[in-house]
Amino acid sequence: MKGLNGLVGKDVRYSFSKIIHELISDTKYELYNLDNVQDILTLSFTALNITNPYKQEIIKYLDEIDVEAKKIGSVNTIIKKDNKLYGYNTDLYGFKKTIEKYNIMLKNKSILILGNGATAKMIKYYLQLNKVSEIHFLVRNKKDVNEYVLEEITDFSKYHILINTTPVGNIINDAIPFNLDLCQFTNLEVVIDLNYNPLYSNLLLAAKKQKIQFINGLYMLVAQALKANYLLTNNENILKRIDEIYNKVLQKQINLVLIGMPNSGKSTIGKRLAKIYQKKYLDTDKLFFGTYKVTPEEFLRNNSEELFRQYESKIIEHLKYYNNSIISTGGGVILKGENILDLQKNGLFIFINRPLEELKKCDFTHRPLVSNLEKLEKLYYERINKYLGIADVVVENNDDIEKTIERIQVKLHEVFGN
Repeated sequence: MKGLNGLVGKDVRYSFSKIIHELISDTKYELYNLDNVQDILTLSFTALNITNPYKQEIIKYLDEIDVEAKKIGSVNTIIKKDNKLYGYNTDLYGFKKTIEKYNIMLKNKSILILGNGATAKMIKYYLQLNKVSEIHFLVRNKKDVNEYVLEEITDFSKYHILINTTPVGNIINDAIPFNLDLCQFTNLEVVIDLNYNPLYSNLLLAAKKQKIQFINGLYMLVAQALKANYLLTNNENILKRIDEIYNKVLQKQINLVLIGMPNSGKSTIGKRLAKIYQKKYLDTDKLFFGTYKVTPEEFLRNNSEELFRQYESKIIEHLKYYNNSIISTGGGVILKGENILDLQKNGLFIFINRPLEELKKCDFTHRPLVSNLEKLEKLYYERINKYLGIADVVVENNDDIEKTIERIQVKLHEVFGN
C-alpha cells in the first residue's frame, strides 16, 4: 500500500512520524530537516507532511488548497497530482479525534491556548465551530486581539481548558511554558500539551499531580497521519486504524519502570519483560556501578544515604531521554521527587508489591539499609504508601515469578489494548 514519503520541518529529529507512517504503509518514510521552505520543492515525492515552521510559508507554492486549510491558514500535508501540488490540514482532523477520544466537553468552556502559531490557529478554528465561551492566547509577542502576555492575565481561575501548542515541553526544552503554576487555575478541567516526546511533559505531570485530566499530542499525531494517508489513497479503512496504531506506538515508545522494595523481584521480572516486549533492559544499580565503579551496597557502607541519593539521581536524570526500555530501579528511587518526574516523562510505573512476610525470607545481610528484620520492616512501612501513590499499575508478587509476569501482561493489555 502506498503512503506518504516523509516529514519536512526545521528540526524533526525527535519526531515519531517515521514510526507511525511505516506502521501504516510499506512506503519508506523519511525525516527531512530543511533550512528553507523552497527546498521542499526540490524533493522527489508523492506526498509529504509539513511541520513547523513551514505550515504557513508553504501555501504560496501550492496550486490548490483545501477549503478548511485555507480558512485555517496553514497546511501540514501536500500531495502531488498531475504535476500540481494540493495542500490540506489534517491536524484539524487529528485534534478533532483527540477531543472525541477523551470525551472533552467544549461547549461554553473558557480556553487558554499557549502560543499563536499555525497549530494555535487550527485549534482556534475548531473551537469556534464548537461554541466555546471564549478563547484567549498566552504569547510572548502579541500579534492580534485576544492575545495576552503573561503580565496581562490577572485571573487564571476562569479557564477550564489549557492547550499548549508551543514546542516548550519537548525533549529539547522540557520547561513548563511561561513557568505557569497550575495551582492558579482553580477551575481547570483538562490540560492538553501537543508535544509528545517526551510522552509526558512537565506541564502534563503538573496536571497529573493535581488530578487534572492530562493529554499529550500522540493521538493527534497518529490521527492526522492516517487522515493524510486517506487523502492519498481514498481508502476509508485506513481511518479505522487510529486506536490500533496509537496503541502500538505508545507500547513501543513507553518505558516500563519497575519500582518496589529490595528483593521484590524487579530485576528478574524486568529481564523477562524486556524479552516479551522487545525492549531494552536497564538496571539503575548496574548503571550506578558502570558510572561510579562501585556497587550501591559498597557506596553505602562508606558514605551517607543522602550522598548516595544525590549520585543516584544523576543516573536517573539521564533516563528521561530514553524510550522503549524496561527500567528496574533501586528501592529508594521514589524518595526524591525529581527522580519520579524524570522517570514519569516516558514511563509507566509498575509497583512489584512483594508482601513483607515474603521479603523477610530473603537474605538482606549484604544490603546496609535493611541488614536486619527490624530495619526491613521499618523501611517497608516508610515506603509502601509512596510506591502505591505513584504506581500506574500494582502487581502482587507472592514468590511465583511466572504468575506475576502473567498478571503484568494482563494489566498492560488493559493499558495498551493489544
